[in-house]
Amino acid sequence: MLNNSVESAFRNAKKFINKNDFDNASLIYKDILNKFPKNKRASDLLSNLKSTNVDKDIKAFEKLFSQGSLLQTKKEGEKLFQTYNNEIKFLRVFGTVKANLGKLNEAKKVFIKLLEIEPNPYMTLANLGNICYLENKFDEATIYFKKALEENSKFGMVYNGLGLLFLKKNEIQSAIENFQKCLQYDSKDSTAILNLGNCFQELKMLDKAMDCYEKVLHINKDSSHAYNNIANIYDLKKEFDLAIDFYSKAIEINVNYYEAYNNRGVVYSKTDRIDEAFKDFDKAISISPNYPNPHRNLGNIHFQKNNFLKAKKFYLISIDLLDGQYEILNNLGVCYTNLKEYKKSLDVFDQAINAKLDYAPAYNNKGNALNALERFEEAFQNLEQAQKLDPDNHETPLNIGNVMLLQSRYAEATKYYEQAVQVKPDYADAYFNLSLIKLLHSDFYNGFKLYEWRLDKNRKDLIFNNTITKRWNGKDNLDGKTIVILSEQGLGDTFQFSRFINLFDLKNTKIIFKVQDCLIEIISTMNKQIKVIGNSQKVDHFDYQIPLLSLPFAFNTTYLTIPCEKKYLKAKKELVKHWKDRIGSNGFKIGIAWQGSSSDADRFRSFQLKEFEILSSLKNVRLISLQKNNGSEELKSNTSFKVEDFNSEMDIGDQAFLDTAAIIENLDLVITCDTSIAHLSGALNCPTWIMLAATHDWRWFFDNQKSPWYPSVKLFRQTELQDWTHPFEYMKRTLITDFKI
Repeated sequence: MLNNSVESAFRNAKKFINKNDFDNASLIYKDILNKFPKNKRASDLLSNLKSTNVDKDIKAFEKLFSQGSLLQTKKEGEKLFQTYNNEIKFLRVFGTVKANLGKLNEAKKVFIKLLEIEPNPYMTLANLGNICYLENKFDEATIYFKKALEENSKFGMVYNGLGLLFLKKNEIQSAIENFQKCLQYDSKDSTAILNLGNCFQELKMLDKAMDCYEKVLHINKDSSHAYNNIANIYDLKKEFDLAIDFYSKAIEINVNYYEAYNNRGVVYSKTDRIDEAFKDFDKAISISPNYPNPHRNLGNIHFQKNNFLKAKKFYLISIDLLDGQYEILNNLGVCYTNLKEYKKSLDVFDQAINAKLDYAPAYNNKGNALNALERFEEAFQNLEQAQKLDPDNHETPLNIGNVMLLQSRYAEATKYYEQAVQVKPDYADAYFNLSLIKLLHSDFYNGFKLYEWRLDKNRKDLIFNNTITKRWNGKDNLDGKTIVILSEQGLGDTFQFSRFINLFDLKNTKIIFKVQDCLIEIISTMNKQIKVIGNSQKVDHFDYQIPLLSLPFAFNTTYLTIPCEKKYLKAKKELVKHWKDRIGSNGFKIGIAWQGSSSDADRFRSFQLKEFEILSSLKNVRLISLQKNNGSEELKSNTSFKVEDFNSEMDIGDQAFLDTAAIIENLDLVITCDTSIAHLSGALNCPTWIMLAATHDWRWFFDNQKSPWYPSVKLFRQTELQDWTHPFEYMKRTLITDFKI
């Protein structure tokens, strides 16, 4: 009866097994063994059942892994680990899953446990070598790979790992030899073929690289890496549409392929598809926030657009994620320089130099930052080092020339600008800077000829960005023709050079003068025969165009033939009367201005309002502010001396300088820095004293106190850069002498 009962239990267990219900079958065998511990049949069947169960679980686990569901596989693996932590097949897959998820330290622990229980563990040793490689522990990786070869010298995967190590050290030929050896043992190892292609790509052997990637696709048509690398080749060949197509194929296969998103974003940025580039970089970051490349590339886009604040933000993230990016450190330093954070820029340039001691651009840009700080000798030393490291760089001699120019060392500046032109014969920036020295020395023929390089579209900092069609050459007859004069650069330039328009035969030539929109009314007072319109207005029909500051060259102007009219602009009569009543007639009325624009061109021209305090002790002197916008905030903080401020009442409409011109007409004197107020006052023929920095614009020439541009102007010059004490003291003495104050 008992035997019948046991046989019945065995039959029931078999039924459960046939239904793949191993758990209930296992319970039956265990129940039999509880009652009959020496039942060998139950013991053997239970042992077989355990083995079958292990195989089933591991196969299911491997299938889940092969489907690419890494997170789900890891979750399932954590459960199975409790039961199968000594099962070799399971641990191999579990360690690989963790490695693929980037959990390298956890994967390493799994593989090290495998070493304890696995006979002939060459595969595990190779996996440990791969993990150490990913951790940048290259010496440790080498040790594991060599141990794997000791276990199995014909295991191709190890040679692939060694090839990667050589590739990392830029020993390309050794890398190729190892990848080829890997393929001797497994000719269809697509990873080794892919890596071999990468070697050929490094050597610029693009056709061989392409062959390798195509072989990979022949073996595995869904290799996203092969599509990505083919796209890289098309990018190098500047076949950008094909590159985008292949990156897109890589992404179709692997929607989380953040490197491909980043690479496609780079190509989009090269083809000015900036919005699409931004989307790809953002997508790459969303998939892998710690991947530095898209942060760097976003920084590069903003950097190229001179948006230095945003570029700085992305560069800082990229550098935080990956040390030693000397090129990005250099760009970050340039950002800080342009943001006038010079201390930070010097620190970052030093970091770039420490990362790569022979990196010439960092020395070059550090020199520029030191030049901005007026540390001229240090600037020269860094720029000289940059030139030694890269003698073929045309920007370095230009920058050295700029250091010399700021120190008024014109012969040396000329020498370096000419060096720059020798390196790059069409270097517009060097020719332009040479023109400034020529003009400063009153060499108008050569100066204005070279000054035409300002119009070159390849200049680093464009000061004229309009397209010029039907350019007048200064010779063609203009009788019965229409010519458009294009204003350029600052408002003061328009005031100063508009005088040249009167040199045209206004009776027989129709002149259309395009000016900054805010200057239409004040410039219209010059000559009723000239049609003045705003730059925003379109001119449909004309015969010729010419930029305003090209007129001196077109008219063959010399220092002695500068048109010097006493008064060629006028204030509106009704406004002159209004401001006469508003200001009153008492006292000696001096209009003052101390700051121009906030651009680099204004770097040394401006000074602070407090410099005028020296005049406050003079009896009967009234200081009246002509300052508008930049610099006017100093009036609020000034408590040392009285300055009359009409800022809230003057020029509050869309037309500039109408009230300012009327105020100037009611003054006894204007004292100003080199800004648009100086040119307006001179054009109105009001007594005007201009305070000039030691390094100043070419149009004020050398030494002379009088200006060939304006009969009413007197010039007061610094003797030392940034020291305004001497010119203001001299100006005060002159004021007392000339006006008997």
